[in-house]
Amino acid sequence: MGGYFTFYVRNRSCWAFSAVGAIEGLNAIETGKLINFSEQEILDCELSGDCNMGWVNKAFDWVIRNQGIASADDYAYTGNRGACKASQIQNNAFSTIDSYYHVEESDNGLLCAVAKQPISVSLYASQDFHHYSHGIFDGPNCPVNSKDTNHILLIVGYDSVDGEDYWILKNSWGTRWGMDGYMWLKRNTNKTYGVCAINAWAYNPVKFHGRNPSISSTLDQQ
Repeated sequence: MGGYFTFYVRNRSCWAFSAVGAIEGLNAIETGKLINFSEQEILDCELSGDCNMGWVNKAFDWVIRNQGIASADDYAYTGNRGACKASQIQNNAFSTIDSYYHVEESDNGLLCAVAKQPISVSLYASQDFHHYSHGIFDGPNCPVNSKDTNHILLIVGYDSVDGEDYWILKNSWGTRWGMDGYMWLKRNTNKTYGVCAINAWAYNPVKFHGRNPSISSTLDQQ
């Protein structure tokens, strides 16, 4: 019962999970410290989105305006929109971003971005996507050369097997979906926007160097 509940709730908040995951990944690369930030704060406070759908770039805009985001421990996920508590809960000192970019809409553009950090991406999740279990998914039922999307995930890497290239995607539907919550999606195709429009709406958050506190000094204050 609990597993199915997680599948359903996190499906509806995919945009918040993808945006926060991209910030967590960037933070880990910049500081060497992986900290879980609050998806719930995005869901409660970024009011242009809701539990059904939102926009990653709007989530990044909100984090920039708020000068950071709380940790997941301090602002826990409930799966339902509530009152925004941003003014009551302190931001994590490492959670700031300074800007974000829309990644070039091509396999090479996305590859260059993913080589540096996890990237928030949208795609068209067809019925067979929902039932994905393993292997390289090539989106046989996705619209061809279309920018239409209906789901948001996080690209965390790329690889090849038996001469076939693929993206490594992290979903927000729990570990019972796919390969422990992950998917391999075919890359380097002749499709204008990639498989299931994976190249069309990719965003990466940015930190300007010198903006993070030192890890030791921040931990001393906790």
